[in-house]
Amino acid sequence: MKAKRIILAICVLFNTCLGLAASDIHAEEDQVIKVGYPIQEGLTDIDENGNLSGYTYEYIQEMALYNGWQVEFVQAEGSIDESLITLMDMLEKGEIDLMGGMSYSAAMDDIYDYSSRSYGIAYTTLVILNNKTFIVDSTQMQHVRIAVHKNANMRLRELNEFCEMNLIEPEYFYYDSTEAMLNALTSGEAEAMLSTSAEKVDGVRTVAKFAPKPFYFITTSGNSSLIQEINLALQNIEQTNPYFMSEMESKYFSHGHDELILNDDELAFIEQGNVFKAGVLTNQPPFQYEANGELKGIAVDVLKAIAEKTGLNIELIAVSTPGQLDQMMADKEIDISLAMTYDYDLAEELRIQMTNPYLEAQYIMMMNDTTNTDDLRDKTLALTKTVEYSRIETSSTKWYDTIEECVKAVNNGEADYMFGDNYMVQYFINQPQFSNVYLIPQTYDLRRICFGVVRQPNHHLLNIMNKAVMAFPDEEMQTIIFLNTTYDNDYNVKDLINKYPLTFIFLISSVSAVIILALVWGLRTKIKMSNKIQLDLKKHLQVYELSSDHFFEYDYASDILMISRKGAGGESVESFTKHGEMSETDERGQFYEQVFFKLLKEGKDTSHDLLCPMENGDLHWYRFIFKTVCDDLGNPAYCIGKISDIDDEKKEKERLEKQAQLDSLTGVYNAAASRMQIIEDLNRLAADQHDGLMLIDIDDFKHINDSYGHLNGDKVLCNLAQLLKNNFDAQRCLIGRPGGDEFVVYVRDTNREELGQLCEKLLACVADMVNDDEIHVSVSIGAAIASAGDRFETIYQRSDEAMYNSKRNGRNCYEIIG
Repeated sequence: MKAKRIILAICVLFNTCLGLAASDIHAEEDQVIKVGYPIQEGLTDIDENGNLSGYTYEYIQEMALYNGWQVEFVQAEGSIDESLITLMDMLEKGEIDLMGGMSYSAAMDDIYDYSSRSYGIAYTTLVILNNKTFIVDSTQMQHVRIAVHKNANMRLRELNEFCEMNLIEPEYFYYDSTEAMLNALTSGEAEAMLSTSAEKVDGVRTVAKFAPKPFYFITTSGNSSLIQEINLALQNIEQTNPYFMSEMESKYFSHGHDELILNDDELAFIEQGNVFKAGVLTNQPPFQYEANGELKGIAVDVLKAIAEKTGLNIELIAVSTPGQLDQMMADKEIDISLAMTYDYDLAEELRIQMTNPYLEAQYIMMMNDTTNTDDLRDKTLALTKTVEYSRIETSSTKWYDTIEECVKAVNNGEADYMFGDNYMVQYFINQPQFSNVYLIPQTYDLRRICFGVVRQPNHHLLNIMNKAVMAFPDEEMQTIIFLNTTYDNDYNVKDLINKYPLTFIFLISSVSAVIILALVWGLRTKIKMSNKIQLDLKKHLQVYELSSDHFFEYDYASDILMISRKGAGGESVESFTKHGEMSETDERGQFYEQVFFKLLKEGKDTSHDLLCPMENGDLHWYRFIFKTVCDDLGNPAYCIGKISDIDDEKKEKERLEKQAQLDSLTGVYNAAASRMQIIEDLNRLAADQHDGLMLIDIDDFKHINDSYGHLNGDKVLCNLAQLLKNNFDAQRCLIGRPGGDEFVVYVRDTNREELGQLCEKLLACVADMVNDDEIHVSVSIGAAIASAGDRFETIYQRSDEAMYNSKRNGRNCYEIIG
């Protein structure tokens, strides 16, 4: 019998799951489920502090959230085989309820009940050290020295079949443990090691996997109700998060790595020293462009990094237009294009190959600020050949050679709108001359950017670049993006001339007039100087008047600040001789003293978004941009800057953020937002403070949906949500909808007596609530008092327990715990 137990125990694979909130909470009393927990690394693990983790552990916790279980993990002493035998014997006798990680066998099916759904697949694998380059090449015979466990008979049979199918001539070395096999790899005695995807081994990577075997949960024979709960929970996990299983496999059993590993053929290919020419378009910033005689851009930097990591010899070739680049690749004068959109049709048209995408970018619509967005079909679209965007419906299109020409056309009104990816568009929008446009993100498609490779006699170049792209560190990619997309918004003379041509004509005329007046009235020096000052001031005011922004100038030596302001009579200048003269009792004065002047005194080029007090007492968002002018010694002499009104932008952002937190049907906080807010409140609780959590469930809501229809059911939910808003102070209470017909109200700074009064009042209000078709509604309320140190799960569970006590007590009542 013991030998049979050992054979059955070998079927154990591994346990896990993710401790996320389940999407449904069953309206049943919590039951205690005893789970067999053999200690297996990566499967059902435990650390030195007693914290549990592992594949099956997380799956069980996820099922517990769905089914409302209280889980008790049961361990057994002894080795892994001994503990498995003990726990499986306990499961057969009904002393524990379930175990995980079991592959199917007819012998075990006679003793235990299996879940109908598997929750993972284990493979037999062949692994090598991370720094080795061996690959399975089924086109030629390979002799491979393989380390295997001496008792792994079934896996050895599977390996023999795999080797026979893939022309591998194995030479086996037998060991007692995984550690011994790993030592054989390190010493070079063996080249590869037989393992499983469920075995967590550091320092190795998988080169082949085969013989997949699903694994299941098992229960005591005849426990059909528990099996049904397990099956429903696994179905729910699969439906709500289809990627959950792959996430768990990657988290606990991935043998992948971030190193760039090239095989012998690829290394030999690089050693040949062939020069590969990469075509760089000179006018597609920030991906590829030419500045000051140097080729720059995101794609250029990524390719340079790949060349450095792999040893490829890359020569950058400047190319003027996309058409020229396509022709050069067709003539094989160019081997690589840098920023190609990952599109199969485009690749087939150009007869080139694509690497894996190294960057994804959101498409952005850029519109002229005078364009009506109601209907774009009669508007003019600016496009380049390099923009592939399928969601375009327009009767008029203007084609341009570069993205910059498209941006200029939209900014100047030659075209109404254009499309580009967010990196390209943001690069141009940061420049001062493009101020007549605004952006609308497109949420449907992403532009996936890759390298294009001219078809080669072999695939070595494509394979090397693919491996380099896949192993490219995220941190390095973010650094490259940052360095190529930030733009210094220094206003030079050319920028100002482009933006204010009439003003500069007026300026030149004014200066000429001043010179003439100076020659004519040379004897009247004092009057001449006064006129010049007035004229300069008028010049500045004219510049300011053409802009919707405010400008300021600060003289460090004289401590004088001048700010342009819009008044009833047009542009004017507000001057403060000393910043200390401003009244510190006035809120605006305090702002200038404590914030604005402090930033001025720092003498740095910087930008800040500040919430500023207005003359009428309101608060308004402005963006302050500071540019410091230094003297010959490097000391700050002047600070000039701009104050932009960004209040609408900030409020729109806040509105969108708030909207993302609300339940789309009822307008109260959704499950994620309410949970996050309650956790923050719990974390802020002081030792002598108490809050309250009310969980409200509509009685027999299914009957309402079945009898009156889901539309009326939705109206009932909306009416109840509005009733909660009307009866609970928004400054003190948080209202949310976890899901279905449940609502949650979190009351800050309360006690049991007041919480009871609130529950009674709510029951009365619900009874008086008027619904369509005279639908009468009642609710059951469960409440709990929260104290410092309470966790969200604990207080929610107590409220949930109290709510179901209310339902058992006849519904339309409440119960408070704590």
